[in-house]
Amino acid sequence: GIPTSGMALWLKADSLDLADGAAVTSWKDSGPHGFEFTQSTASKQPVYIASSSNVNNMPVVDCDGTDIMSTPFDARLNTTDVTLFVVAWSDDDDGNAQGVLETFANSPVTRAGHSLFIRWDSSDKWQWRGGVVNSPSNAVVVNQAELVTGTIAGGDGAGSNANFELFLQGVSVGSSTGAWYVADEDPYGIGHVGSFELKGKIAEIIQYNRAMSTTERQQVEGYLAEKYGFTNN
Repeated sequence: GIPTSGMALWLKADSLDLADGAAVTSWKDSGPHGFEFTQSTASKQPVYIASSSNVNNMPVVDCDGTDIMSTPFDARLNTTDVTLFVVAWSDDDDGNAQGVLETFANSPVTRAGHSLFIRWDSSDKWQWRGGVVNSPSNAVVVNQAELVTGTIAGGDGAGSNANFELFLQGVSVGSSTGAWYVADEDPYGIGHVGSFELKGKIAEIIQYNRAMSTTERQQVEGYLAEKYGFTNN
């Protein structure tokens, strides 16, 4: 079990009832709100992979660099405090930024909201944005799954300073403090940040609407590490 208090989103590839290689037209949230991420355009639909050796032979959703899914704007996914957990990776060092997910919008200010990037265009690193937190250089490896945690805490979502932190496999790799604006428009996107689209796989996304204690964060990271075969720290 993992904490349920404050859970805003829980997307699990192993919740999809699909045949190996099938197009993913709908990915339903296993959390309390039942959000549904969809894609009606066939050329933009990711593919379900029933077993990946990168993540303990668990299922994944495969994005080819043109595939995106989204759910309409909802304030329950755009909160002043955020704790986000992602298991994902990139298949291709194409020298560009690749977006994993976003709530970014241009309201109330340009680049409001939060997002997670893989930055092949900038020292091969993970980047967590609300403020900007970068992992060390060369932290991204082609075809190597990563357990990523991003946190935002202490702000009001309307421009006051908040604290941002990024963890890889349970280890803090960067932090910053800066102005924080919660997005108040635009869909929540999976497989992209704006026009920067993922060439890689997503196994699981869990988001909470609050700051979590260290013990709670480690509990969720431990669940993901055991499920997907990480040696978690």
